[in-house]
Amino acid sequence: MKLYVQGSGRPVVFLHQIGSSSEVWRHQTDLLSKDYQVILTDFYGHGNCEDVPENITIEKTAEVLNEKLEEIDVKNAVLIGHGLGGMIATELAFHKRDKVVRLVLIDMFPKRKSFKLIRQLDLEQLERNRTAVLQAHYKQLIKNQDLRDSIVKEALLTDEKAYFSYMKEMLENDYTQKLNSLHVPIHCFYSGVAGKDRADIKSMREKAGIKSIKEERLYHYQNSSHFLMLEQQDAFTRDLENILKFEAQTDY
Repeated sequence: MKLYVQGSGRPVVFLHQIGSSSEVWRHQTDLLSKDYQVILTDFYGHGNCEDVPENITIEKTAEVLNEKLEEIDVKNAVLIGHGLGGMIATELAFHKRDKVVRLVLIDMFPKRKSFKLIRQLDLEQLERNRTAVLQAHYKQLIKNQDLRDSIVKEALLTDEKAYFSYMKEMLENDYTQKLNSLHVPIHCFYSGVAGKDRADIKSMREKAGIKSIKEERLYHYQNSSHFLMLEQQDAFTRDLENILKFEAQTDY
């Protein structure tokens, strides 16, 4: 795993989606690093991280992330996780409660099989015909073709073993109980892929058994696809800035 640090101040850690990389956060990094210590990650086999351990799990990734954050003396961090990154953030917050002060989760479904688009993803097909499966999968997640082509291209550059291992972990694990047990403030961002309106989002969350997020900490970008940090950069960054300004008023 690789970490990249920019700026100084309250630590804000960005954790990307499967098949993605630290590059998706560049717009947010350029703005937030003026006031915060922004920490970006490339998970195993993703982005510029060529390291691919024999056994890749979300739990182990969270452990290594914690070790790397300790090396640079990160405390009281705000974790921002997209999809897979949200699961890793939840895992870290669950086991290292003294390190994390706030979670921001983006299209993170703690029980992935409860979400139809994920339930349809076949691991055997992914192993046999990776390109076709990823093209079909991202077609459901991203409306804009240029953006979709770019995201698919990066996903195909991701190490095959790393992608498969993380996807298997995401499909087979349920983070609902861990998420519900956390006492830190949790903000959840949902794209239009997750639901067409707030009532849809509420129904999805109730069915999934998610109880730990207050209504005022829910954000629904109904006109955005899955990569809302790219599709609605300014609006998303403004919301993050407001969350971080509120957090800055808290004295630990």
